[in-house]
Amino acid sequence: MASKMGPLPNNIPENEEIERKSKGPSPFLNGNNEPTFTEGTFNVQPKGGVVPKDLVGHFTRVGPNPRFDTTDASYHPFDGDGMVHCMSFSNGTVQYSKKWIRTKKFTQAESKGFDIFPFGEISEGIFQNQHYVHDDHGEPMGTANTNIVAHQQRAYALYESDKPYRFNLSFDSAKNLETVGREDFAGQLHHPVAAHPKVDYRTNELMLFGYLVGDSPPTVSYSVVHPDLRIKSSLKIPIPHSVLMHDMIITENYSILCDINFQFQAALAF
Repeated sequence: MASKMGPLPNNIPENEEIERKSKGPSPFLNGNNEPTFTEGTFNVQPKGGVVPKDLVGHFTRVGPNPRFDTTDASYHPFDGDGMVHCMSFSNGTVQYSKKWIRTKKFTQAESKGFDIFPFGEISEGIFQNQHYVHDDHGEPMGTANTNIVAHQQRAYALYESDKPYRFNLSFDSAKNLETVGREDFAGQLHHPVAAHPKVDYRTNELMLFGYLVGDSPPTVSYSVVHPDLRIKSSLKIPIPHSVLMHDMIITENYSILCDINFQFQAALAF
């Protein structure tokens, strides 16, 4: 990756083995980033006071959490499997739950018995595992570890370059946070979705956008999901360069897609 501020230096000699930069465990596996390797639901007892009985709902967050214990120096948070953490409030009680989203990448790691870190490995000069980035149909496999969006009584976990993953929110602990599946809106969604779609709370429409790094020519896809969960409209928009767009803006009358000054130019990075 490089920005328009100037190309990154390329000091790697041709036909020479690339030395791995990191010599110890990944810094993204310690402290506040230390992963957990269990799932479950736990009753929470307030330390003081009482929980109001009319406080009802779920407070959720998602973040990167590798499936398997690792000290791999190549690990990067972009590669960590998405784990949802949830505080559920009902009738004066509180429960805490945590569970991985069963993405295609997650189930692949489960079947192999180890994690693959494609994003982090690029920074280490390792390229042999890049085929794990896509599934058997050539679609990107994300980790659903970046954001949660709610729309029409449905919850989705999102990544930067995959379709959303729908999961349950329920006061039944056996069903809470269970992965429903990869959402394509009855086969109507034909592009990846970035991590920050927007809900128009006046119309209850969901605005989606997405892009693929290295697309040629570079484009960004944009779709609108009707409140009845069908794709109302969808289009591809040409852009001058492949960029890290990540977020969008909506107003009363417009959706704004940000052609920011941060380009993907892999040839300059290695």
